[in-house]
Amino acid sequence: MKIFRKLLLAVLLLAALRVPCFAQEAFHGAYLQGFPDGSIRPEKQVTRAELAEILHRMMSPDARQELTSESAFRDVGCGHWAYEAVSAMAGLRLMLGDGNGNFRPDDGVTSEELSIILERVRAQESGKEALAALSSGWAAQDVTFEAGNGWVMGLHGAVFSKEQALSRAELAEILNRILGRTPQSLSDLLVGMPLFSDNLDTEAPYFLAMQEAAIDHTARACGDGERWTGLG
Repeated sequence: MKIFRKLLLAVLLLAALRVPCFAQEAFHGAYLQGFPDGSIRPEKQVTRAELAEILHRMMSPDARQELTSESAFRDVGCGHWAYEAVSAMAGLRLMLGDGNGNFRPDDGVTSEELSIILERVRAQESGKEALAALSSGWAAQDVTFEAGNGWVMGLHGAVFSKEQALSRAELAEILNRILGRTPQSLSDLLVGMPLFSDNLDTEAPYFLAMQEAAIDHTARACGDGERWTGLG
């Protein structure tokens, strides 16, 4: 771990010597949270409760305060960790329950279900107002839907199985692209950023996506990606 941190520090210090990108600085708030054991679990499937919490974090504080809806789902009581987020998404009609009054908070989220939710964000006035950045970003994507027994979502050439639940890393990759939050290399990040115990391999395909999704930072657009300018 110490050797890794030293190598990472060296790469980032070299990156700091480059000519900076000149663009408007933007704040990128973390929408994905780590776990108490210090992990981020990129390969774990993302659940409906987690997705509700992620979308809830993307809302502005003012938008969250305006929502006063209560969950009417039998399987999401007031003591549930995602109760507020589930109530908000249900109140906005972005995430719905089944015909039996259940939300199914622990079920995985497939690409088909995510596509439907994103379409609601884009098409419904409540979604546009509450999640403006996600709505406009999704509307601008080159997205394809193939007919069949259901939908298969293709995003910039990436096709996800209709039946299989998305992993947390896959969801982060999709949402980062939609939001335009795409560092291109390790050198676009910053010295001192938090690290997660199971996201230390900088060569892993999900390393950048997970760091981008899980850490508060400011950044400037730089070419086809971004370069971090500050933490917190």
